[in-house]
Amino acid sequence: MKKILLTIIIGMFLISFTTAAISELGAYKINSCIELPQSCPDCTYNNISNILYPNSSIAVAGITMSKNNTLYNYTFCSTGALGKYIVNGYGDRGGTLDTWEYNLLVTRSGEVMSTPTSILYVIILIVSSFLFVLCLNGAISTPWKKPTRDDSGRILDISYLKYLKVILWFFSYMLLIWITNIMILITNNFLVFDVAFTFFRIIFFILLGGFFPVAVGTLFVIVMNFITDKKIKKMINRGIYPR
Repeated sequence: MKKILLTIIIGMFLISFTTAAISELGAYKINSCIELPQSCPDCTYNNISNILYPNSSIAVAGITMSKNNTLYNYTFCSTGALGKYIVNGYGDRGGTLDTWEYNLLVTRSGEVMSTPTSILYVIILIVSSFLFVLCLNGAISTPWKKPTRDDSGRILDISYLKYLKVILWFFSYMLLIWITNIMILITNNFLVFDVAFTFFRIIFFILLGGFFPVAVGTLFVIVMNFITDKKIKKMINRGIYPR
């Protein structure tokens, strides 16, 4: 667990700093259309040589950019891949051939998580994981204690530890859903966690799908045991000790 958290923190810092250095045009959402501008007051033309996908394959090539006064533009919509795109172009700045290049980043959310936000998410993840371990340990270690009986098998008193055990199991399940949701939010903003994002997303929806049955089952167990214990408690108070 410590190694995983350390890897996540280091990855967040590295990606945050790298993004700030190379993503000149910014981050955009996957499958969205992006306006690619180029300003040149004295150019008579500006063309895009090519736009490279994150895997270095060519997305488009030989594009003539549209002109509006001194601003040239091209709308790029082939953004189905996550990662850094490289835009290469050229114009006749100052009457001579001038080449230019800039990068853009395509993410699932259209944003890049800042370092402070990354740290906040990691803190929330650590606290949530700690609470999950506590609840899970409590749920496992708390005994499902049977009623106290005498030598003849008569019930002398009932135990309420079983309610604590059931509640701790339920809270453990809820915290696990919360943790997977946090992991989705973290991996959603970082390209290096693409496989992890898919994994946690699947786990999250599986757990979320089981929430209603688990909640109903937990309530059923508590209610049924409460009704039984209440009847037994009344009998004990009347001096009747059931077996």
